[in-house]
Amino acid sequence: MADANHTSHPSTHPTTHGFIPLETASQHSHFPRDATLYLNTRAPANALYDAAEDRLSAVADLLAVLQMIDLDDLPVRNVFQISRALLLLISDAQSLYQADHEQKRAR
Repeated sequence: MADANHTSHPSTHPTTHGFIPLETASQHSHFPRDATLYLNTRAPANALYDAAEDRLSAVADLLAVLQMIDLDDLPVRNVFQISRALLLLISDAQSLYQADHEQKRAR
């Protein structure tokens, strides 16, 4: 999921042999040429959808656990790490859903 400064989108990157860089939030760099994580746009639509669902399920599980914790007891560093993990998972899910949608639209 993109933040206000997020300018990357998987469909705006040129496809190289069916692979596109994941969203900037999933990368360690904001420069597309330095991307390290890619999405296989040729994967079957159900595989893209299932991978996105798996990431969203992980976020839901994490949020359910967090709901039971009194956040006032957590050091600030832990809250930042949790936020980063959520951003990575949501960003990846968003990229996968987008690829699934574009693949279905191309049919």
